[in-house]
Amino acid sequence: MAFFGGGTLPLDDPAVQIQSNSETVTFVIKVTVSHIVLNLNHLIETNVVIDRVSHEIVTVASVDEYTAFPGIEYTLYGIYGILELPAGPCLIGITAATLIGHVLNSPIYQLDDVVIIPFIEGLQHLNTTELRAHQVSLNRITQLMHTPHWYFSPKYDLTTSLQHQSLMLSDAALGAQSLYDRADSRFFWNQPLLARLVVVPELRRVVFPVIMGFVQIIPGLVTHNAAPTRPTVASTQTCTYILLSRRSHIRSGTRFCRRGIDTQGHVANFVETEQIVVAGSRVSSFVQVRGSIPVFWMQSPNLRLTPTFRIAFRKDHAAAARRHFLDLSLRSGNVLAINLINSTGKESALGDAFSKIVHDIYEHQNIRYVSFDFHKECANFHWENLSTLLHSVHDTIDVNKFMVGVYQDHTISLAGRQTGIVRTNCIDCLDRTNVVQAMIARYVLLQQLEVLELTSHNQTLEDSTPGFEATLKTVWADHADVCSEQYAGSGALKADFTRTGKRTLTGLVMDGYNSATRYVRNNFFDGQKQDAYDLLTGRLNMRDARVVRALADGNYGFAQPSSGWIAQMTPYALLALTAILAALALLFPISSIWSLFLLLSVAWLALVADATRHPHLFVSQPCLQEKEEEAPPPSDSPPSHSHLRHGVDLTTVKSE
Repeated sequence: MAFFGGGTLPLDDPAVQIQSNSETVTFVIKVTVSHIVLNLNHLIETNVVIDRVSHEIVTVASVDEYTAFPGIEYTLYGIYGILELPAGPCLIGITAATLIGHVLNSPIYQLDDVVIIPFIEGLQHLNTTELRAHQVSLNRITQLMHTPHWYFSPKYDLTTSLQHQSLMLSDAALGAQSLYDRADSRFFWNQPLLARLVVVPELRRVVFPVIMGFVQIIPGLVTHNAAPTRPTVASTQTCTYILLSRRSHIRSGTRFCRRGIDTQGHVANFVETEQIVVAGSRVSSFVQVRGSIPVFWMQSPNLRLTPTFRIAFRKDHAAAARRHFLDLSLRSGNVLAINLINSTGKESALGDAFSKIVHDIYEHQNIRYVSFDFHKECANFHWENLSTLLHSVHDTIDVNKFMVGVYQDHTISLAGRQTGIVRTNCIDCLDRTNVVQAMIARYVLLQQLEVLELTSHNQTLEDSTPGFEATLKTVWADHADVCSEQYAGSGALKADFTRTGKRTLTGLVMDGYNSATRYVRNNFFDGQKQDAYDLLTGRLNMRDARVVRALADGNYGFAQPSSGWIAQMTPYALLALTAILAALALLFPISSIWSLFLLLSVAWLALVADATRHPHLFVSQPCLQEKEEEAPPPSDSPPSHSHLRHGVDLTTVKSE
């Protein structure tokens, strides 16, 4: 995106909490027959012109000779990037955004709408297949970009935690870099699409990251300190609570299309969540992450409620996991890995593999691994057993601490650092993970409020800040729904517990509804959604004829089914048979009802039987399919770990 980006945190007035008088900075773009003109003179004292024929991007002092021609003008908040589609490169511009609040005086926007402008005028140069693929691609991108999950800021780095920002900006060289250069590439969703723009040096000063995730800013929370430790500390103060989640684009995708880890150590559904409290010139931040089990595994949709887990057995799981945990350690320090999957049944094979990997890499990483069978321990509404998990890990969380800082000289002076991170996972890293992350966040929040002198020791959240408890639950429940929608296509399960602190009948009904929604979307729509993710992150090569053909034909996946044309034609034959018998039923009214009933029963039974035999013909598959490597059948007996190294910090938490 093109927008103004500063080199330091804009903390001009330490007394100002989260208010700003800065005006929204926009610019005008004009599209003529021959050029796309970006009027950026008021931002970087130059302008940018894109030649729609040669695709050359240049800077010019004056745009008069280009804007003299008739064209269409757009007022943009920024530019997402340049996307390659079958019709050629297209410029994605942000035409609408909503200001949702401020973080450290910097405005935070939610992206509302975009415009896609092709470099090449018209679509006459496309053949029928390319035209269809282009239209499908536009529909996919538009649907994904219109989801309310995109955020950006012209000044604040949404890709990086406050602690890392303060460390970078304390270095003169790093602090002088543009927002584009110092952003965390993992969460910089539009970075791949900005490559063609930033070759123009001036544009590095006006492009900035867009994140996919969740941002909620709650200002004006009144706190009451029952026993201030210093006479200068007021008993009543105000603070702002911010919950910010940033999703990684590197292994982004949908629930059954992206699982596990890749060779570089990137895991699916990797989300970093930051809890920020701001009180005057004081600020505190706590970061935790979630991510798929760091094993090479897949779970392809096959019309079953729970598709089979497949673990690749010819992959070097330990090497990939070592890269994953090394990256976490280098960025965040000690790692507390909480695994919430079932210890028995289908999920246990993944748990055993995860446990073995931690054993294998323990000598090289500082990891504490904790296994907590969420479904078993919390069965029959025994949610109080979650306190057993918190009791077993709170010592590690206390040692790792959280970030505390003070505004000073346009930067943040660190008074305390977070020296470790909690990594939580279940199978989907959604429902069970949401509950546990919210519990940990609440536990740390009480400490953050005390360190910021907003509350006193042993003071409850409700006593110190009336209404904050309900607000916190609502924010975390909304956060759970958004994370679930992005990955699984529905709201979160168990959200009633996060929202109210207990399980309810309404919550159980909603869980059933959301489960049904997930089943339909995961089986019949996620292939298309995965294509949208791959398009928007530049992973789909539009110069590959197979990609174009797959998009045009709706034949997701290049592999031809081994069942042949008979299986593929079965649904259509049943449909034709239904139409014929329906016509005959109209001609013979006496037996029409029974004829139609018999027809539909036979047809659907045959269709279900065919779907069971050949599910790949019915489920939605993405263009880019990861190679599936199935593991040998698991043994009935649990794997032996006698050969593993001793002394590793492995914990299995069980309630009494």
